[in-house]
Amino acid sequence: MKKMRKLNALLLMTAFLFLTFPAVDLFSESPIIKLYNEGLKKEQSGEFYSALFTYKRVLQENPYFVDAIIGLGRVYYNLKDYPKSIKYLKKALDLDKNNVDALINLGRVYTETKNYGEAEKIFNRILKLEPSNTEARFGLANVYRLKKDYRAALEEYQYVLKVYPNRAIVYVFIGDVYVDMGKIIKAGSFYRNAVALDSHNPFFHVKLAEYYFKMGKLYSINDKTGSSDYIKAAINESETALEIDKNYADALRILGDIYFFKKDFAEALKYYTTLLNIERTDNILMYTIGLCYEMSGNMKSALKYYLNSLSLRRDDEITRYRLEEVALKLYKVDLKNKTRIELSDYHYSKARFFFNKNFLNKAFFQSKRSVQLDPLNPQKRLFFATIFKLQKYYERYLYELKNIIRDTLDVNTQDINDQIEILENLVSKGLAARWNVKQYLEDKSSRYYVPKSRAKIAVLNAFIPVNGKYIHKSISKSFQEMMCDFLISSPKIEVINPPEEARTDDMALKVAQNSGADFYLTGEVEEENDSISIKVNLNSALNGETVKSYKTYITGNDRIFNSLFTISEDIEKSLPLFGMIVKIEGDRVLLNIGKRHGVKKDMEFVIIKNGEYNPAKNWDLDTIDKSSIIGKVKVTGVDELVSEGKYSYSGIFNRVNEYDTVVAVKAVKKE
Repeated sequence: MKKMRKLNALLLMTAFLFLTFPAVDLFSESPIIKLYNEGLKKEQSGEFYSALFTYKRVLQENPYFVDAIIGLGRVYYNLKDYPKSIKYLKKALDLDKNNVDALINLGRVYTETKNYGEAEKIFNRILKLEPSNTEARFGLANVYRLKKDYRAALEEYQYVLKVYPNRAIVYVFIGDVYVDMGKIIKAGSFYRNAVALDSHNPFFHVKLAEYYFKMGKLYSINDKTGSSDYIKAAINESETALEIDKNYADALRILGDIYFFKKDFAEALKYYTTLLNIERTDNILMYTIGLCYEMSGNMKSALKYYLNSLSLRRDDEITRYRLEEVALKLYKVDLKNKTRIELSDYHYSKARFFFNKNFLNKAFFQSKRSVQLDPLNPQKRLFFATIFKLQKYYERYLYELKNIIRDTLDVNTQDINDQIEILENLVSKGLAARWNVKQYLEDKSSRYYVPKSRAKIAVLNAFIPVNGKYIHKSISKSFQEMMCDFLISSPKIEVINPPEEARTDDMALKVAQNSGADFYLTGEVEEENDSISIKVNLNSALNGETVKSYKTYITGNDRIFNSLFTISEDIEKSLPLFGMIVKIEGDRVLLNIGKRHGVKKDMEFVIIKNGEYNPAKNWDLDTIDKSSIIGKVKVTGVDELVSEGKYSYSGIFNRVNEYDTVVAVKAVKKE
């Protein structure tokens, strides 16, 4: 959104400086010319809908009035109705194939809709007709910049600069190119030149403020003094823009962003709320205000703005997640709160959709969130339990049914009690019962408790937006929490959620090691209005090396849910499958891993001496000292969270004991 907003600003500024409306005699007595001029004035003053109807009235009188047709194309462009804009501009070209005004505007529409190939053709066509056409040079340069052909873009901008050496906007364009190229320090002089050439235009002060703010963020890691100086300069330029125009939206926005970065949320709110009076339907701005209140601890105000934001865009997953987290904190005791129930209903509906499509794993996560928000609803709890039943996890199904009777009110227990009786009979004949253990028991002091073996993964606040490209502020924090929600359900993973922000590789490794993790997750995010690109790295906490990377690019609805769901499943599958011997009877052993971990009958495991296996260090069996391998196990039976097998020991003496580690042979082979 930020990048698109910049592009819009640049295009509008270009249009303001260089767009030449068709020359018409404003004092003409012709009624149709008067009507056209009226539409032109309304368009120039920003009254686009009024201009739209006026131009249409002109065309009712004369359907071949080319300038009015082009005017409609411009108006639809400004209203962001790009298909209609293209329609009318092409219609004008059918009547006058070399009309430069129509071509210029068509090139802009193609640029805005990311049809860069067609835009480039249009601007080159204009330059063949008029080699010195500056608007076409600008348009072509914009296309080259967006295509990341920076050298070509600079050549075009420099050409324009030779013609118009005092045009401030040219310097801004060149500065933007250098920023995109990563030559940020070099860009600064061009933004300063723009301000020097036109110091009364708030736009140029804001561009310089954005540059100083970017530098302040870059220096904030290693040079606090330098960062502070740049931040002060950014504030000064933004305030200068507001002195010129007190309602200049971009100045208000960047001041809010600066104070948000400084974690001065009270000051940030002053500018964001003022901006909201100008941009009343900006759902992301409402989200940002809600985030400021949440981080300030004002949960009631956060809830209000998150709700307002979600009402404008119901499919905004980040806003919905933050709203749910605030509702869970605000109504921690009020389990029947209306907001909690309404939020729960959304996930319950999603869960039923996935359930009916037989996507049981996706249904599980949506249903789990639904129950978390509305835990007293027996219907939702029964539905959640049914997912385990269909996956044939009968002991977990029994566990959930007992919790329904214990935790919910006004539930008809007769049918549930009947099911519990049947299930208890079924479970009593299972593998876990034969070994006298309870798979889902969490009481470590109980003799029925099964110790757990899990890879410790620290999910860090380190999902960095690529090139600063994001829509939602603090997206890393939300991604961290959402990824934890997915991974925490895996029996193979112990999730660690450190509060510290990790902005560099060194910081990430330090946080992971301090948390006692085996692995840690970092990531990159590229968020667009209708798509999300995510890369997650699974890193070893021993040395920071990336063990494996996972990537997704998804468009459409539920894109964040689908992305994180896919990545979490891939992480779980790629982890080494290891467990522990918890009981030994003769040549039989009970392992603390089962069907839900991925164990199957006839799988083979090596037995490693207790304390001599580390999943981060020993991702592959080749890294394990041969003397540490003291036997093998072949699985003969599998239950939900435990399995049994026959073991054989290596060497002359049997050194196999309880609490020795077992590692699946296939799971640790190099991929």
